Amino acid sequence: MKTKALGVVAIIIVLISLGAAYQFGMFNQPPKAAFSYRTPTRTLKYIAPTDQDLIIFENTSTDSETPLATLASKWYVRYNSTGDWKLLNNSRDHWGRLPVSNERGHEIKLVVSDGMREESTSIALPVDQATKYPPRVGIRFKGVVYFVGFRFEDPHYSPTSETEMRESFEVIKTDLGCNAIKLVGDYEDVLVQAAEIAIEKGYEMIILSPKYWHKTAKEDYTIAEHLEKLILFCKRAEELRRKSSAIVLCVAEELHVGVRGITNASTYEEREAEYNAMDQKIVVSKLKEHLHVIIKEVRMYFHGRITYGHWGPTPYRFKYGELDLDIVAPALYWYERPPDVMSFNDRVAMFRVPGRLFVSIEFGCHCWKGAMKESGSCSQYYKDQEYSQEEQAVCIERTMEVYLSNNLDGAFLYLWMIRQPNDARSYGIVRYYDDGKLLTRKLGFYAYQSFVIS
Repeated sequence: MKTKALGVVAIIIVLISLGAAYQFGMFNQPPKAAFSYRTPTRTLKYIAPTDQDLIIFENTSTDSETPLATLASKWYVRYNSTGDWKLLNNSRDHWGRLPVSNERGHEIKLVVSDGMREESTSIALPVDQATKYPPRVGIRFKGVVYFVGFRFEDPHYSPTSETEMRESFEVIKTDLGCNAIKLVGDYEDVLVQAAEIAIEKGYEMIILSPKYWHKTAKEDYTIAEHLEKLILFCKRAEELRRKSSAIVLCVAEELHVGVRGITNASTYEEREAEYNAMDQKIVVSKLKEHLHVIIKEVRMYFHGRITYGHWGPTPYRFKYGELDLDIVAPALYWYERPPDVMSFNDRVAMFRVPGRLFVSIEFGCHCWKGAMKESGSCSQYYKDQEYSQEEQAVCIERTMEVYLSNNLDGAFLYLWMIRQPNDARSYGIVRYYDDGKLLTRKLGFYAYQSFVIS
């Protein structure tokens, strides 16, 4: 009996202890603090907000014992990730704007408590300035070049996700102020998806450029193989055109060196060297011959506007007027050095064909001192020069001024973004960070932003 009584006493003591432990929260599971953030119009997974963006911080914390509505929440900020934490509010969610930050960004912290235990989480959020330059007269079709991904090119060119495209296209249209976009890549499904998003966003000119250059990691396509791939894609492009007249098909770019046929070396760089050593009359003759065939074939399947992205021979020898194209679209990069003896202004003017839309299908610059002189050939001349976002911005401004003086109908800035950690070597107007941080706007972004659609 004594043993039994001791057992009962032990059980009672245990139960009392458990009750006390529960009362004092010894078995209480802490809440898991978490939150998401976005603007009213887009996600904030890829591109930094501006100081004019309303940011919605939504509390997504969880607790196995306490409903979210009952948890106590506190929001804090540490500006530029330094100094003391400042309390923003005690609401479950937080809405607000943030001032321009340094590169590190502002730290936002959420602390949640169930009354016994608390948990916190924080993120660093860079914030860009909304505008830097006053607006000035612009152009009818203001666009950028956007990569959707390339096979066998570089791991940095893997297919772009739908979420990233949606966020990017929103910023390009609403913030940068573009009504045109050129989509480049060789992932057909992603190109089509990108075009559908651009149609949904209301872009007025959407140039599709299926860039069939690399057949495998070690072999490039021929012109004939490019045409075979292009014809298959034409049927999908035609379906898109039926949804929107904004769709334009670029039948090829840099045909003389981008693929094998006119030049036949294994790599782009080797073909470019081969092209430079060739008789330009032969190059132009072969180029026109191939383009006539390509254009004729394409028109059988695609019934919208088509163009060709032209590099290389000057308009003295290459004449858009001799081709059945709807849009004249050379790549018109700024050059300040020989052998370009003509002024850039005169060179631009020479490409005009009466009665046809005239756009620059590419222009832009790297971010290093002296890059403007090389412009479209920046990659060949980069030798660890001093970093300069101003160089890119000035090049964009001066180039656009020449375009406007020549009454161009449109321009496509190269490039929205490239996954290049060394920003000096980047044509992108938003800066890419290899550590996963949000893209931030460069001076080139603001320079191009200032040219409003006419």
